[in-house]
Amino acid sequence: MTNPRANIWAVFFCICLQTGSVFMTPSVATEDEANAIETVVVYADFRAKPLAETPTSISVLDSWTLESAGRQHFEELITLVPNLNWSGGTSRPRYLQIRGIGERSQYQGAPNPSVGVIVDDIDFSGIGMVATLFDLEQVEVVRGPQGTRYGANALAGLINLRSNSTTDTLSGRLASSIGGDDARSLGLAISGPLGKNSSGPKARLALHRYRANGFRDNTFLGRGDTNARDETTARLKLDWNLGRDATVQLNTMFVDLDNGYDAFAIDNSLITLSDKPGKDSQRSRAFSLRAEWQASDSFLAQSITSAADSDIEFSFDGDWGNDRDWAPFDPYDFFSRTLRERRTYAQELRLISQPHARFIGGHTAWIAGVRMQRLEEANANEDLFNSEIFTALESDYAATNTALFAQLDSELSPVTTLSTGLRLEHRNASYRDSNGADFSPSETMLGGQVVLSRNLDDNLNFYLGVARGYKAGGFNIGTRIPDERREFDAEYLWNFETGLKAAWPAFGMRTNLGMFYMLRRDQQVSTSFQDDPNDPLSFTFFNDNAAS
Repeated sequence: MTNPRANIWAVFFCICLQTGSVFMTPSVATEDEANAIETVVVYADFRAKPLAETPTSISVLDSWTLESAGRQHFEELITLVPNLNWSGGTSRPRYLQIRGIGERSQYQGAPNPSVGVIVDDIDFSGIGMVATLFDLEQVEVVRGPQGTRYGANALAGLINLRSNSTTDTLSGRLASSIGGDDARSLGLAISGPLGKNSSGPKARLALHRYRANGFRDNTFLGRGDTNARDETTARLKLDWNLGRDATVQLNTMFVDLDNGYDAFAIDNSLITLSDKPGKDSQRSRAFSLRAEWQASDSFLAQSITSAADSDIEFSFDGDWGNDRDWAPFDPYDFFSRTLRERRTYAQELRLISQPHARFIGGHTAWIAGVRMQRLEEANANEDLFNSEIFTALESDYAATNTALFAQLDSELSPVTTLSTGLRLEHRNASYRDSNGADFSPSETMLGGQVVLSRNLDDNLNFYLGVARGYKAGGFNIGTRIPDERREFDAEYLWNFETGLKAAWPAFGMRTNLGMFYMLRRDQQVSTSFQDDPNDPLSFTFFNDNAAS
């Protein structure tokens, strides 16, 4: 049995080394220029800023890393990021954990992720299979609660994916690959102005197709493609400069992952015996529209609109075999299928100041905004035993989140900045299913952060801060759950963190050192009780808030 106190708090530190591009032109460059490391810009915060000046624990995988270390999907890069893990049981990562906090599955009930996944301003938290790599500019993994910036979906952290920008001149890229396991891919990206004027509208189109057999052989069916990958990605980005200090960017995407799922083997090998292989597919259509207007010399107005429509099927052979290999215990045939339809809509409005106001010894920059998000999800789960329905459940879930947020970045001195943020979020949710369950939880949550950062010299930055994140409460479905355990409350995470960010221009290297201490309050845990005291196998599992 584990020590209860070990489940409450944790102290960790990690050291991350990242190489940087060193630009050297001996005939014209000065010594300082020759030793400069390329500036990496982070976009996951309200303001884009250099990585060295971002006072939080973050890993940035640039386009060079994506192409050299990854082939098709973000799954292949997870081992490069400290404190990031994912749960198996799907063909591509959907359920992620940062610093040990996150989900392992969602077969029924309500979506309630702890790790946020954003792709070009579109929220795919909990269904991050869309994270294909072709024509991406960079991936940012922010560790720790994002109570001000992202709220309820980012208790543990955030993964932000950004596709390549449009270009002022016509350019293109054609990429193809062939590999083992019958893997093959073909991708095309074209970018440039839509007219003769380079200052007019610009567009970027990226198309990619990937196929592979999936590293499994089904000897019962005599097939090598029951666990195959068949993944198609299409992205279109449009940029307009409307004049009068106004710009608009439209991102559209279509991702179709039509993957097989035949991953379970009786002997835990790569040879499967299932007679009814499953599927793990996700088809997502989405767009985001970002509009910016320099309303005055004092502030910038920003609007971000997004919507996503995803259809998901997850099915598998529940007995992992067939009647021939289960004999003489046949017939023994289980099959499980879950169909999910998710729709999300979001609108965020921000006012972003220009840093003119004075505060003590320096300038102050502020951000204020409001966000509204609507999530609707329909689930249909069906379990079959010997081709007859064993259990079936249909459910409908909807949640509306409204948040007010503000952040103040104040220069206490030319080298010291104090950042304070606050987010107030209210959620109204509803859930109904075919077993008669009916829930309508409503709650208000509060998060934020206070971070002090200081530039010790040109290549060394220090930060110290405390952040509070939150995760919405939920409910337990099932006819055997007692009434007093039907619902559970929101969880809060306090994160105390300090770190150093250093650059080593002579070696083309960056070093990030971070140490954090986490306190989870009202931690949401999976627990159980025994239905029959005389039957040690009769357990009912449910979620609850830990007592301490």
